Amino acid sequence: MGYVHEKLMITTERLVLRLFETTDAKTIAKLCNNYNIYKSTMYLPYPYSLDDALSWMEHHYDNFTKDISYEFAVTDKEIGELYGAIALSNNKRFKQGEIAYWIGEEHWEKAMPRRRRSRLFNSLLKKRNCIKYLLDIFQRTPLLEK
Repeated sequence: MGYVHEKLMITTERLVLRLFETTDAKTIAKLCNNYNIYKSTMYLPYPYSLDDALSWMEHHYDNFTKDISYEFAVTDKEIGELYGAIALSNNKRFKQGEIAYWIGEEHWEKAMPRRRRSRLFNSLLKKRNCIKYLLDIFQRTPLLEK
C-alpha cells in the first residue's frame, strides 16, 4: 500500500483511492440512486441525481488541501472502474477523525475483506495524525460479511 503525494492518491494491491473528478458524477449518480445504498448511509438523498453528485464533489479538493476532510473515489486498479467512496474527516482540535464509505451495490461482491479495510483505515489515520476515529459501519451491506 502506498501514498502517491503528487497525485493525492493511495494504491493497494487491487484498488486506487483517488480524488473524484467531475467525469465521475454520472457514475456516482447511478451508484447512489439506489435504495439499498440510501438506507445504509446517513447523508445520501434518495432519489440521487447528477446535480447531487456534482454538488457533493464541489468542495472535495479544497477540503483536502485545507486538511478538513479527504474524500477518495474507490476504483479498480487495473481498469479504473469506480466502485464507491471512502472519506476521512479530520477534527484537529480533538485529534480524531471519522471514516465513512459506501460501495455501489453492484460491486458488493468485490468488497475489501475486513483485514484489508483495517489496514487501509489505519494507513489513512496515520497519514492524518488522528489518534482515534469513529467508523460508520453500514450493517445492511454484505461488505462487512466478507
